[in-house]
Amino acid sequence: MPRILADLSDEERSELYKDFPDYTNPELEQKYGITITSAANAGRRKGLRKTKETRRRAYRGRQLSVNDEKIDPVEEHTLKERVRTLEADLRRQVAKKAWTQELVDALSAQIPSITATPLQPRRVASGTQKEMCLVISDQHGGSHISASESGGIGAYDKQAFLTRAQQLIDAVTQVKQRHDPSVRRLNIFSLGDNNEGRHIYRGQTTEIDWNLAQQLINVPEVMARVYVGLLSSFEEIHVYSVPGNHGRVTFSAKEAVQPTENFDWVITKIAEQLTRTQDRIVWHIPETWFQLVERLGFRFLLIHGDTIRSWGGTPQNAVMRNAAKFFELIQAHLPRELSGRAFHYMCLGHFHTRAWIESTGFDVIMNGAWPGGSMYSARQLKSSSLPSQTLFSVHPEHGVTDLWPIYLASREGLPKVAIDAR
Repeated sequence: MPRILADLSDEERSELYKDFPDYTNPELEQKYGITITSAANAGRRKGLRKTKETRRRAYRGRQLSVNDEKIDPVEEHTLKERVRTLEADLRRQVAKKAWTQELVDALSAQIPSITATPLQPRRVASGTQKEMCLVISDQHGGSHISASESGGIGAYDKQAFLTRAQQLIDAVTQVKQRHDPSVRRLNIFSLGDNNEGRHIYRGQTTEIDWNLAQQLINVPEVMARVYVGLLSSFEEIHVYSVPGNHGRVTFSAKEAVQPTENFDWVITKIAEQLTRTQDRIVWHIPETWFQLVERLGFRFLLIHGDTIRSWGGTPQNAVMRNAAKFFELIQAHLPRELSGRAFHYMCLGHFHTRAWIESTGFDVIMNGAWPGGSMYSARQLKSSSLPSQTLFSVHPEHGVTDLWPIYLASREGLPKVAIDAR
């Protein structure tokens, strides 16, 4: 199979550039095993030109080819266009698949110098068959919400991000010790928007505390510390992740990209590397935008929620309509050996509002967010909620039994709307 320019080694490309002026494109094709289009593109990239003698030789070669084989000009043009299209598709697919993994590999090479956590995890005694599930989403690490610009409705920055990470560890630990200290396993449903991103909407660069590079370094380390910190209360932790929309690498949400072309996926892979010495943390990182997780006989559909469209505030009706469609879709594609309902619970984030929605066939668990109120939530949704996440327990007979809001900040600690009485 002919190669493209990207398949050549640095030495081969260097030699190709030297040969370009004196070789026709078919001659370069034969010498280097690349396509004629790739040979021509090599010259364009470097601004190289064929010598006059090379151009004459190429012209004579084309004339002989046409005369000997009697190629129909229309057919020749059609075939060339088809080849160009296939080569372009191939280059795009190779680039899409490779860049996020290359980024993870490059950052992972630096990870041994990073201290994952100063904590010393301790093991806990075995006990009940119940498990706990912690829904983590919409951390928006690197986001900056000004209290003055939001009118006192919200405030968030990198220091708040770090403080709320520790508050999450402390609150989950307290709930577990108070309600059921014998639970061994914690399932973390990571539903995306770990970081803020930088081009999700126009003007976003004025509302970030960390640039994109700093987000990719700091956010996974903070999340790794959260997971390792929770090991002091649980025998084992399993992390299930899906990507959100703020990890998007494109300027437009309408552009079709692979789920792994998402900074949420990159951040989760780096956090996995940071905790690789902790054998009690198990990672489940798919290359798709959803996960179907089964725990103690109950199935949980995990999505971020950004594909659900609604207007006028928290979209309970839109969520339930979409959940019903997801149910039918998954039910139709379940393996034959699996019986029962497609899922019993759907967990999502994105809307920054905690809620429990019941229906006949399944229930929906909506998660809160780390920032709380923001200019967007206040102006567009006319809502603002306390920074929170969701913790619940699963019983092998009854499913979700206990559910606790995990507040990351108190109302007293948040800014207040100023009243001008002058």
